[in-house]
Amino acid sequence: FCVDPDDPWQRGCDRLHSKLIALGVPHECELATRVSGHTWDYFNHMAEPSLKFVVAGLEKESRRLM
Repeated sequence: FCVDPDDPWQRGCDRLHSKLIALGVPHECELATRVSGHTWDYFNHMAEPSLKFVVAGLEKESRRLM
């Protein structure tokens, strides 16, 4: 998951990240990229890295199932 540091939801995402670490749940998050808060500019900026993450995960999983 990802959130702009200027986004009003940043505090909740930071807390979720901390709890997942404490529970040992594997995850990835991006909480440092600052674009323009909770705006389409941020969403558009993060779309490509988010989709690359999904594609990489699907490729890895497809190799595991073969």
